Amino acid sequence: MLMPGQRRLHFTQERVQRRRGLLSEMAELPFRARIYQSKAKEPLARTLAMDALLQDLANLEGRRLVMERREHSQDRRERQQIVKAINTGGAPAGLVYDHLPPHEEPLLWIADAIAWAHGARGEWRPRINSMIENVHDLDAYS
Repeated sequence: MLMPGQRRLHFTQERVQRRRGLLSEMAELPFRARIYQSKAKEPLARTLAMDALLQDLANLEGRRLVMERREHSQDRRERQQIVKAINTGGAPAGLVYDHLPPHEEPLLWIADAIAWAHGARGEWRPRINSMIENVHDLDAYS
């Protein structure tokens, strides 16, 4: 999926026609995505999303969580949140988790593409419908 010279995909930097093609290719892959959305501002929205994701991983007996590496303080807060959730039963015991740069984990590109398309709406949401298992509206629970 990469163009010559690219180390990763980032949907905000792709042209419209390429976005369409990439989403079509991704729709052929055997996976399903969950979207966690909130109108809250950062960092609350991210905290709510992480809590919901960790609970889903516990219910699904998830074993591994890979997040895109961000600024050091945000990554540290997320690690603390994950450890707390594991210790209180809000995440699977033994969950392996890491923050990686996107060029090291291509599945992060798919998450980026889906999040972008969902947020962009318009013609983009129908292009990802077949990839979406669930959309969690976190504001309904807070």
